[in-house]
Amino acid sequence: MKVTEFNKNVFQKKRNVGFFKSIYASNTYPREFIRIVCCLLVTASMLGACSGNNDGNSSTAFGNSNGAVEQRFGILTVRDSNPQTDTDTQSQVVESFNNLSLQLLREQGNAEPGENTINSGFGLAIAMSMLQRATANGDFNFIQQLLSVSNINEEALYRAINAIDLDLGSRSNEGLELRSANQLFVKPGFELEADFLDVMTGQFDAPIADAQFATQPEAVRLAINDWASENTNSLIPELLSQPLPTETVLTLLNATLLDAKWSKEFRDTDNIQFTTSDGRVQSVAGFYGTHNYEFLETDDALSVSIQYEGSEVSLMMIVPQDIETYTANLTSGTVSQLHANAQSAILLLRVPNWSTASSIDFTTLPMTESLTGRPVNMTRMSSNPDCCVLSTFKQEAIIEVDKDGTRAAAVTIIGITPTSAPPVVTIDRPFIFLIRDEPTGLILFSGRVVSL
Repeated sequence: MKVTEFNKNVFQKKRNVGFFKSIYASNTYPREFIRIVCCLLVTASMLGACSGNNDGNSSTAFGNSNGAVEQRFGILTVRDSNPQTDTDTQSQVVESFNNLSLQLLREQGNAEPGENTINSGFGLAIAMSMLQRATANGDFNFIQQLLSVSNINEEALYRAINAIDLDLGSRSNEGLELRSANQLFVKPGFELEADFLDVMTGQFDAPIADAQFATQPEAVRLAINDWASENTNSLIPELLSQPLPTETVLTLLNATLLDAKWSKEFRDTDNIQFTTSDGRVQSVAGFYGTHNYEFLETDDALSVSIQYEGSEVSLMMIVPQDIETYTANLTSGTVSQLHANAQSAILLLRVPNWSTASSIDFTTLPMTESLTGRPVNMTRMSSNPDCCVLSTFKQEAIIEVDKDGTRAAAVTIIGITPTSAPPVVTIDRPFIFLIRDEPTGLILFSGRVVSL
């Protein structure tokens, strides 16, 4: 986990694969309509989890703060570097998280028809797993069902997530950086249950720091943006454009980053004819190379994969005959079958360059909107009777692909406020004003405002 210098006045001493719409074109495989679903495949079938620090030592995200920040621990003070789990449980977690990614792919596409999209269902899954540890009763059951982990023992789930992430930490090499980081910011004086803190520290490697949401909201916004930028190599420099509500008591964050070079060499080209979803033909720049690729062509789609440096992570591009029908039926099992059935073949592969950024508001998506706008039972996180409402629930994501490789990042944030937070009233239409002497009720001035 990388470190960032934070404003000392903001924080007090306390305690701490995605799927991408993209493009593929080939002179030998023209399409009237081509749109692409892309995913990162880890060839060892381990796609997951929580934090990029794989040495067993939790580190804060604040760097040399000269004592301005102190981690707040339960019993555990460091990450569990040897979680007791098994491959069957880890495989179940991978499949469940992949299905969540594909559900997000579909819902984001429905919400943004005709637009390029990028998301990290993995980042959402990690943030939701941390949130699950806070919830109880019906809300706990809802998140279990959303993550498709109802058949996995809860503590075994967190250990499996940790183990997957420790394994992912070994993927990085000189040409590939793959990591994710977690962080919690908490209102000073807002007490958290020791068991919750232990899971955040032991299995999610999530530092916790006090943040002055109420008294210094702008400084906290800048500090959170600095954390997001540092943990995405500046790909996402501004997670929050406005301060969080001053009533915020806690935020959960996950940042996921891939910065990877191709394992093969490609050359630039400026002559790829790409047919858009509405039938327009565009001449675009891209890259090409003749190499061995994992390739499969079926009646309804073709798929081709390019490996990154180290040959353990890859970009799979799926080019369906009918992208809407194919996406609607795409499952983790389908992706696994495409990967398993692909054959090594020498191809001249021509791929357009592309870059896409998305901002996802989870309060508006069917898969998650029922968790917002109402009290959520978080009694396993805090005994505070006024907690809690999900007031902020969003993700910023970006991807850039060219002849050198891929840079992709996403940051997911869940902001929590008390159920007793005051309603927001905005004077946003014509109004009458009266200036009154309160003791007597005498109106001194009056008027109206109809335009500004």
